[in-house]
Amino acid sequence: MAVVLPAVVEELLSEMAAAVQESARSTGPSSSKTYTCLASCHYCSCPAFAFSVLRKSDSILCKHLLAVYLSQVMRTCQQLSVSDKQLTDILLMEKKQEA
Repeated sequence: MAVVLPAVVEELLSEMAAAVQESARSTGPSSSKTYTCLASCHYCSCPAFAFSVLRKSDSILCKHLLAVYLSQVMRTCQQLSVSDKQLTDILLMEKKQEA
C-alpha cells in the first residue's frame, strides 16, 4: 500500500533534499550569519524568508524555520525565552548589521 503525502509535505521534503544537496556541494566556508527564527509566529529574519515567503509567496518557510521545526519534532530544539525588550534589542542589532 503506497503512502500518499500531502502536497505541502512533498514540497518540504523536496526543498529539504535540495538544501542538503546544495550544502554538500558547497566547498566554501559556512556562513557565520545569525538569523532570528520565531517559530511561535512563523518568522525568520533571513533574506530568503523575506523574499520567497513574504514577498513572492512561493514558499511556506525557509530552511532555518524548517530546521527549527524538525528539531522541535526530534526534541533537540533549544528554545530561548526573551522579554519584549530583549527581542527588540535582538532585532535592532540585526538591523544595524544589515546597514
